[in-house]
Amino acid sequence: KSFTTGIYAFLDAIMNQGVEIGILSKSFRQSKMIFKKIEDIAAKPEANLLSQCITHKSKSNDEWLMEIGSSRIRALPLGDGSKLRGFRFHRIIIDEFLLMPERIYNEVIVPFLSVVENPVEREKMYQAESRLIEQGKMSEEDRYKWPNNKLIALSSASYKFEYLYKLYEQ
Repeated sequence: KSFTTGIYAFLDAIMNQGVEIGILSKSFRQSKMIFKKIEDIAAKPEANLLSQCITHKSKSNDEWLMEIGSSRIRALPLGDGSKLRGFRFHRIIIDEFLLMPERIYNEVIVPFLSVVENPVEREKMYQAESRLIEQGKMSEEDRYKWPNNKLIALSSASYKFEYLYKLYEQ
């Protein structure tokens, strides 16, 4: 699970430049495990091109950061969520989601996803599409649909009465 998720994270960062990816878990140790998988893959001789894509790395007691071009991957300690206000992500990867309290998910994690990817580009496209609609060359239904931010919740199996299943149903 950690290996595959690490691959997803660095490929997403490479292919979607400017994306902000957050790796969160109840404990910082779990968040760092996925981050460490990315480092382990990049350290292999066969992954020379990947290691060249990593433009910056830093590690502190409360954040591990990797920059791949203009994209960033951050591993953060979630704890009770009180110290993590203000972060914004396009992708959030939550390891061991089953251990995540519902309150922390709703009050801390969901607001992390409120950032919009490519806001300037979106506005320019919206204006161009509006002109085409005014000219009758395009209809409202033909507007480009931007992808939503993504939440990836990793977990062991859960029961239908647990919050993870309720969220999955939504």
